[in-house]
Amino acid sequence: MSGRVGAGAGVRFKRQEKRPQPGNHRGPVQLLKNVITMVFEKVNKRRWLALIGVAAVGTALRIMLQPLIPDAANPLLTVHSAIYDAGLMVPAFIVYAFTTSFLLGLVFVLIEERLPGTKLAKGAAFGLAFGLMWSLYLLEPVIPVQDWTFMQAYAYPIVDGTTFLVLGLLLGIFVGTAPEARGKRRIGAETPALPAIPVAFLALRFVDYSGSIIVSAWDTRPVDT
Repeated sequence: MSGRVGAGAGVRFKRQEKRPQPGNHRGPVQLLKNVITMVFEKVNKRRWLALIGVAAVGTALRIMLQPLIPDAANPLLTVHSAIYDAGLMVPAFIVYAFTTSFLLGLVFVLIEERLPGTKLAKGAAFGLAFGLMWSLYLLEPVIPVQDWTFMQAYAYPIVDGTTFLVLGLLLGIFVGTAPEARGKRRIGAETPALPAIPVAFLALRFVDYSGSIIVSAWDTRPVDT
C-alpha cells in the first residue's frame, strides 16, 4: 500500500517544465527577433537573390526618372550636409534607394500571404498602397509654395509613386507566392485594425506640427495640410 502511495506521490509531485507561451515576450527587442526569424523562415536562397535583383532594378528605375524632377524641387541640389560637401550625395542616394527597396521587399515577404489574388495582383496592391502613401506624404511640403509649376510641385510624388508601383509589380512576379487553392480569402479579424494605421500616423503628425520644425503650412492652411 505504501508502494502505491509512493508511486502516486511521485506522479503527483513530478516537476513540470514550463514552456514559453507565444505572447509572453512583448519587448521591442524580442519583437525584432521574432520578425527576423520570420524573414529567414520565409526567404530561401532563390528569394534572397530575387529580392536583391528587384531592389537593384527599382534603384536603377528611380535613378533614370530623377532627371524628370526640376532643379527647384530637387533636394539633392538644395540640401547641404557633410555628405554633400564631401561630394558623396549621389552614392548616398543610391545606397538609400537600394536599402529602401530591399526593406520594402522584406515587408512584402512578411505580408504577401495575407494579400488576396494572384502574384501580380498582390504586387500591384502592395506597390500601389505604398506608392500612394509615399506620394501623399511628399505632397505636404508643396502646399506652402505658391509659385511652383505643376512639374515642380508634383514631379517628386509622381516619380517616387511610379517607382514604388513598378517595385511592387516586380516583387509580386519574382518574390510572391501563388495563392492557396482554398477559394477566396475572407477578411478576418485583422480588418478592424487597419484604420488604426492612418489614425496613428495622423496623431504622430500632429505631434510633429506642434513640437518639431518641419516644412508645413499647418499654421496658415490647416485644412489643406
